Amino acid sequence: MPERGRWRRLPLLCGAWEVPLAARAGTGMLLASAVLLVVDGLTTPYAGAAQVYNYLFPLLLAGFAVLLVWFGTRLPADAYLVIPLICSVVLTGMSFAKDDAGAPALLASTLPILYGAAILRAPGSYLLLLYNLASDAVLTFALLPPREAFRSMAYLVVVVGACSVLITRGGTATRQLTDLLRQQAGVDTLTGLVTRRVLDEAAQGAITAAQHPAGTALLLIDVDKFKTINDTWGHPVGDEALKHLAAVLAANMRPDAVIGRLGGDELAVLLPGCEYEVAVRRAQQLVTAVRATPLLLDDGQTLPLSVSIGVAHAPSENGELPGLYAAADASLYEAKRAGRDRVGVPG
Repeated sequence: MPERGRWRRLPLLCGAWEVPLAARAGTGMLLASAVLLVVDGLTTPYAGAAQVYNYLFPLLLAGFAVLLVWFGTRLPADAYLVIPLICSVVLTGMSFAKDDAGAPALLASTLPILYGAAILRAPGSYLLLLYNLASDAVLTFALLPPREAFRSMAYLVVVVGACSVLITRGGTATRQLTDLLRQQAGVDTLTGLVTRRVLDEAAQGAITAAQHPAGTALLLIDVDKFKTINDTWGHPVGDEALKHLAAVLAANMRPDAVIGRLGGDELAVLLPGCEYEVAVRRAQQLVTAVRATPLLLDDGQTLPLSVSIGVAHAPSENGELPGLYAAADASLYEAKRAGRDRVGVPG
């Protein structure tokens, strides 16, 4: 099992960071390589029956570019390790067909290497680099005198290898920082709950996909008299109250629930695959759990807490996200109007 799991993770280690970007860059790389082959064919054409290669190799790369335009974004991330390999094979095949291991041929082989460094994850980039250097070594030592072949490969390994490593390391660091910023943007720093943006995306996805026959429920949660808590005990205690409530919600919700902070003292829970009646019962359980779990302060005192909760359901009440929030707000208003510390059920 560990071996199988390692092989399953291999595409994630070697594939593209971002498929749309990889598709666009791959198209550009293939077309640029095709243009180089056309220029090469015009300046140093094949002789005799081999003249067909003047058209075959550029058309082959252009054809792959067209396919990438049509199907690129539907390809898995690991396919973008194969695309520069195909380009490398065609470029090396051209050089072998012409018995050409000169500087232009070796320079053309750097296109797939630079593509891999900019687009692929580090293992895929280095794998592509090693493949191209190995194929260039076979080409040069097969067609050039040993001394000249060694000189050409020494320059190629040092210059191209250094560029590939520098670009790969820089790209990896940039993308890791970007992923960290995205993660931080999706998590509320005080409570550890997801932000409104993440909650909205999850809710929209659940409504649009409609994978659960039971529908999707949304609970809007408001801390009762939160301003009084801040005014009486201070904002640090108010912050501790929100963190405490976040922990109570997480402890009393099922694993697939999405719990978020909308802002201030407003929290929300998204329950995919949950019928309206079940959502109301869960909301009532939350009200009871919060009431039964006061906040323990640093001086040993306990601060009683309570919440009011509004419940809405899609598609039985609203089939769109704005309507779902509006229905939950109406239910929350009923809870507050009826005296707080309860679940609101519009009449």
